[in-house]
Amino acid sequence: MRFEHGRLRTECLAALTVLLLLLLRCCPCEPPPPPFAALRQCLHLDEDVGPWEACGARGPSVRLRFCDAYEPAALLPACDAASLARLRESDGRAREAACRFRGLLDRYDCENANSVSWTCKDCEVSTTPAPRAVTPL
Repeated sequence: MRFEHGRLRTECLAALTVLLLLLLRCCPCEPPPPPFAALRQCLHLDEDVGPWEACGARGPSVRLRFCDAYEPAALLPACDAASLARLRESDGRAREAACRFRGLLDRYDCENANSVSWTCKDCEVSTTPAPRAVTPL
């Protein structure tokens, strides 16, 4: 389509604008859902969270800071302040152990021949039993 003297161009732009306005008027759009609507908001088990919050009505939303897949109420037989304190300490120790383990893994050089870097073929070789020699009867 060739636009001569800008007349056809102006008419096309006007037609597109009208179509866009009609489309918006006829098809009301709902705002998009929040990006993480499926995830629950979590209240972390800090020092300010007591047994009432952790094991009460808000219990399903309370999570440990490191091992956040677990509800504290499901882990404790008796939900009291001392048990929650021990659970917080255990969670902190688990976080520290995971950080130390990650630090050890970061020290390995995967390009080095002596590094602990295996492939599936290495595992297949080590798990496949060696054939035994058949002795004649």
